[in-house]
Amino acid sequence: MRRKALVLVLLFGFVGLAAPTVTPTPWRYGVIYWVGEVPQRPEAYVNMATNWVERVFRFWGLLPVPQPSAAWATPEVVEATTRAEARALLGSDLPPEAVLAVGPEPGTFWVLRPLLLGERRIQPLTLVVFPDVPALQDAVGHYGVGALFALGEDEERELWDVAEPWLAELVGELGAPAVLAPRAGLPPFTPKDYFLHALAHEVAHWAMVVWARGQGLTAAKIPPLLREGLATYTQLSFLVTPGKVPPSLLHPVAALWARTGSLTAVPHTFTYEVGVSLVDFLVRRHGWERLLVLLPEYLSSWEEHLGGWDEPWRAWLAGDLPPEAHVLFRIVAEALPLCARMVQPLFPQAWDLVA
Repeated sequence: MRRKALVLVLLFGFVGLAAPTVTPTPWRYGVIYWVGEVPQRPEAYVNMATNWVERVFRFWGLLPVPQPSAAWATPEVVEATTRAEARALLGSDLPPEAVLAVGPEPGTFWVLRPLLLGERRIQPLTLVVFPDVPALQDAVGHYGVGALFALGEDEERELWDVAEPWLAELVGELGAPAVLAPRAGLPPFTPKDYFLHALAHEVAHWAMVVWARGQGLTAAKIPPLLREGLATYTQLSFLVTPGKVPPSLLHPVAALWARTGSLTAVPHTFTYEVGVSLVDFLVRRHGWERLLVLLPEYLSSWEEHLGGWDEPWRAWLAGDLPPEAHVLFRIVAEALPLCARMVQPLFPQAWDLVA
């Protein structure tokens, strides 16, 4: 959901804001950080997050769902000024899949032990919950972002270079998966619905990474069109039964793009809409479980397969369009370039991200 937020906020986020209060809560799947005030009923959000992890991992066939490998409610505390110092203190007692999360007191870290996925050990997840979308955007320094998944790899360094320092320390130096999501989103969603939509999409990215590594693949091996398509399809499947809705009605933006565009030259602006339509096309042809089996083969010669799907995908989307199709297409087509033009004086590479 990196670009689903359509409102623009002021550029003072680039100046450097004072670090907000950040409160950690132990979680069976890792840790949850509350940015700003802790909600009145934090357990409701914890339960929602737990439920979505379980549902998404089941959807991806990652069973049994991950389980803590150690007591999680009272994490081990290490006193250290940096993660490197904390690792040195723990030595061989720290498994490679463990995570050092910033603790509640200055100069402390929580030791988050690996999760168990059957016989596999995987890194726990860090969930950072913001009060609303503008607060998230200010912290990240990207103003088309409505929620975010970070893998914790060196390739994401540029992302954290423009983020607020406190967030870069919290997540950018984590070296592990993290989800950033707001409690309150944008109209027409209610706060709860937006939070759930954001979680479904971003947790799907986490499940995708876990699935890919189980296949001997890296996350970088999955092209953006497929990566966002798979995450959005996961999210969509919890809202409707995609196979029961005519393709051109379910994917009107992609259907309009297919009139003159192709799968082999999709602008970043349309990655989500075209990507989810492609995944839906493949699911209706093979079934979801079979598609997961076929994906490693498809990825081995992605461009070749993409070209082969182009014509049948166009035909599949050739049905009648809903009345709002052209309006939706224009909103998607104009939203990101407008954001890019707005921030380009301070973030010169912005246009490259949406072109």
